[in-house]
Amino acid sequence: MKNSELEHRNHIHELVLDILLRGGTPQTIAKELSENLACGIVLLSSSFEILAVNEACRGWNVDTREAVEAARALKSDAEVCYRSLSNGYCALYAVRFGKKAIGTIAICSPDEFTLGGVELITLQQFAIVFRIVAQHQIMMEDTVRNRRSSFASDLLNGIIEKDEMAIGQAALLGWNLSYPLVVLMIVAPPSGDDVMSHQETAQMLSRRVNQRVFGRTDAESIFWAVYSASIVVMLSDPDDATTSAVVASIEEALDAGGHDTYYIAQSRKAESAAEIPIVYQENEYTLSISQKLKHRGHAKFQDLGVYRIIYSAENKGELRSFCTDTIGKLIDYDAVHSANLVQTVAAVIECGNNLKAASEKLFVHYNTVRYRYRLAESLLGVSLDDPDAYQSISLALKIHRALPTV
Repeated sequence: MKNSELEHRNHIHELVLDILLRGGTPQTIAKELSENLACGIVLLSSSFEILAVNEACRGWNVDTREAVEAARALKSDAEVCYRSLSNGYCALYAVRFGKKAIGTIAICSPDEFTLGGVELITLQQFAIVFRIVAQHQIMMEDTVRNRRSSFASDLLNGIIEKDEMAIGQAALLGWNLSYPLVVLMIVAPPSGDDVMSHQETAQMLSRRVNQRVFGRTDAESIFWAVYSASIVVMLSDPDDATTSAVVASIEEALDAGGHDTYYIAQSRKAESAAEIPIVYQENEYTLSISQKLKHRGHAKFQDLGVYRIIYSAENKGELRSFCTDTIGKLIDYDAVHSANLVQTVAAVIECGNNLKAASEKLFVHYNTVRYRYRLAESLLGVSLDDPDAYQSISLALKIHRALPTV
């Protein structure tokens, strides 16, 4: 190694060590690296969230959106990959710890460039600091997320019953808990090639929604956590317009993130900590019904119609007996012959007894639907043209869908 390179390495080593000793942040790293490379710097997390940006050239701004998209599309194993931007050029350096992705450093300039030996030494040294800082930040964020999940679990399951205790613990997590309270629960299965965990999805949503609706990423009137397989959002004393804005922003962010199917349940307002488990159970039921009906998007418990009555009925045994007496023969026939009679009759009823519309809904030939429909009438010994039979079978089908959750 040439003396000049050795001296440079020692200089950069002392610089990055000083950054660490001063409790370096992503923004500090971006600023110092930008000054040493005379380029714009964008630091990205492993989920491609922007951690820090530092411009280098006056009169020229880094196109962060294009830099993020270039990093997302990066497939090469090369140490540095170069990409053209609409207003410049960038070099992408993937930061890893073993095989685990830590983040990406994007070096940006208005002019095309290639990093030489000295620049690579600088980049490698700063990448080590970025990895250490990022891992520390990940560890701290994991601790906070775990505390949030634990607190959400205690609230939703009624372990915390006193309002004073709930408000005190919420304050320690940066949440200004007040009543009435609205609980949103989100189920967003991964879709496409960009698979995000529940935690990553929650983090992405919280940043975008908080910024858009409240104007800051650390808004104190909204609480985010991951509990079980759902993302839980709790809003302190929101008006209807704020709740609607939050829901709309969540849907927009999920759509933009490539989530083809997602479900959002909105609770009634809870007036105390003691009511939170009640609205939580209602949300769980709402999600279950939405998923069974494949009603993608936003749903409220109070808008479930007859499903809400089924949920509230005290004598669930009588519901099951009614369901068995009314459509039990169809259920038994399907179990033996896989004839999909229950599904077919439900589709016909949902389509207002229009067999053609039901066949299109089921992606099944019209004659097949007609045959199944007539077979179902024969097995039940009724005509679905009879209003009483129609209403009884329609209700029984709804109970059949809801039974596992009630």
